[in-house]
Amino acid sequence: MDENKKGRFFRGFRGKDKNESQAEANVPQEEAVFEAADDLDPGFSEPIMAPRDYTEQNRLDKVYQLYSRWCTYKGEIPSDALFAEWMKAPVTESEDPNLEGVEYYAETFRKQMVTTAGKVLQQIDEAEKQAQKQEEELAKLEEPPVEKPEPIKVPPDIDAAVYLQVPKGNMAAFLCILPPFGDGAALTRDMLNEALEKSKVTYGIQEELLTSIVWEPTYFQILPIAIGLKPIAGKNGEIIEHIPREQMLSFEEDDEGKVDYRDLNLFRNIEKGELICDIILPDNGVDGMDVKGNTIKAIPGKAAKVPAGSHTEVTEDGTKLVAAENGYISFQYGKFRIEDRLVINGNIDMSVGNQDFLGDIFVQGDVISGFTLKATGSIYIQGSVEGATIIAGENIEIGDGMNGNNRGVLQAGRSVHSPFLENVEVHAMSNLRVKSMIGCEVYCNDTIYAEQGIGVIIGGSLTVGKAVIAKTIGSKSYRKTEIFLGMMPELRAEKEEKVKELKTVKKTQDLLEKNIYFLRGLDSLPEDKAALLKQLVEQEKLYRKMIQRLEAEIEHFDKMANDFSRCVVRGGIVYPPTRITIGGDTYSLETATAKCKFYLSENNQVVMGVD
Repeated sequence: MDENKKGRFFRGFRGKDKNESQAEANVPQEEAVFEAADDLDPGFSEPIMAPRDYTEQNRLDKVYQLYSRWCTYKGEIPSDALFAEWMKAPVTESEDPNLEGVEYYAETFRKQMVTTAGKVLQQIDEAEKQAQKQEEELAKLEEPPVEKPEPIKVPPDIDAAVYLQVPKGNMAAFLCILPPFGDGAALTRDMLNEALEKSKVTYGIQEELLTSIVWEPTYFQILPIAIGLKPIAGKNGEIIEHIPREQMLSFEEDDEGKVDYRDLNLFRNIEKGELICDIILPDNGVDGMDVKGNTIKAIPGKAAKVPAGSHTEVTEDGTKLVAAENGYISFQYGKFRIEDRLVINGNIDMSVGNQDFLGDIFVQGDVISGFTLKATGSIYIQGSVEGATIIAGENIEIGDGMNGNNRGVLQAGRSVHSPFLENVEVHAMSNLRVKSMIGCEVYCNDTIYAEQGIGVIIGGSLTVGKAVIAKTIGSKSYRKTEIFLGMMPELRAEKEEKVKELKTVKKTQDLLEKNIYFLRGLDSLPEDKAALLKQLVEQEKLYRKMIQRLEAEIEHFDKMANDFSRCVVRGGIVYPPTRITIGGDTYSLETATAKCKFYLSENNQVVMGVD
């Protein structure tokens, strides 16, 4: 550079601040921004307006001063707004969830770049001062030297520099590039790779951004060049309940649209194995990775608290809460509980309604007429029972007895115990124990005991599998009492049904035979009559087979009923007109007899003996 050019350069540089101040006074800030914006990438669709508070801050910013000096060497006008956009926007406006919370570190990096930019400015300032000093020394000479000293190069040759920082946590890597000055080396991909390697950044590198930076260098801008992957915390477990915690009143209509308001459905039955809750297990989440390739373990989800109470259990795979027993389910103290015994603290009336329960029922009061109790287990009633229906899969026990008013029913899968029964229909698969029984229709598979208390059986019909033992059978008022021994009541009823069916089938078969005989007696048959005859013959064969099957079944019932050795009626006193039937024979008592027993003799006759 010759002396005149150097002088003009430095005089122009020294007058730069003065000229800029004058230009800013004469030209609005917006116009300067528009000029700078003309040199921006096509991606900027409209000029960026610089906020007023950027200007003074940038004047004191070493990075901005370096940027301004760079623009001067390029013959461009620096822009406050553009510089602010470069330094802050790429991070503060990022929508990447993995960059959330790292804005602070980007700002810290920017402040560190101030020191770095200051060092570069110092090199440039030293070169300018030396060049100016050289020029001044040459100007003092009266005659220029024959050999002029090598001119000092302004700006000095400074290579492009890549600065990379990984903030605490290693979840991002920020890049800032300072431009080359003079004939310094331009930015290359190797420079970028070396910076990444030096910082041990291996994951989440923004390859497209790196490529674009090499082709069109982006200086002074803070860029997130690598982004880590945040771990995704595991989802907590959930409980999906399939049974409401509170049982509300509900009424059901029958086919005719009528509602029985005795069916309150206060207690929700549940069967063993029935689903109570689905348990959604927690997951372990998804591990993340920082920019240095280190795995970041995800926080696993927390298991949901399973509301498992008494008589409930969690399946082996841990995904379901099911009932461990039959019973009724309720929600108490934060848990589902199943009780296999339903306790009614009072009467069975409109306040409680009918009950159909999977388990035992314990009633601490009375059962009012018209209501129904059903249980798969036993039913215990402390009070009395009116004309109600009591059905138990096992035992029935009544504390104060029952007057059924000819509408009450007791049906037990095992035994029935009651101090007295009057005008009740009783079905007991095992034994029946009473102190007194009047006017009842009884079906008992084993033995009726009336030995305690007054021990009386008066009136009614008793179908019993083995024995009747009582202190008194019948009454002085000659009330008819019938006792049938030998065949189990259900077998007896089934046999009777088979006998009725056999009579009907034989009647139909006889009619078919008569019609067949009539048609075969005709001299000639029209086509339709011949077809009818063929059809009747096939039907008659079918009915003949049905008769054979029914006769075999009835014979089987008879064989089962032939053992009457244990059939006996014992009474302290038996009054007429008591009738006792064992097998196919019946004994009608004509006079009151004490301490007697009735049994079937070897001649298959019912005889009375002394007990």
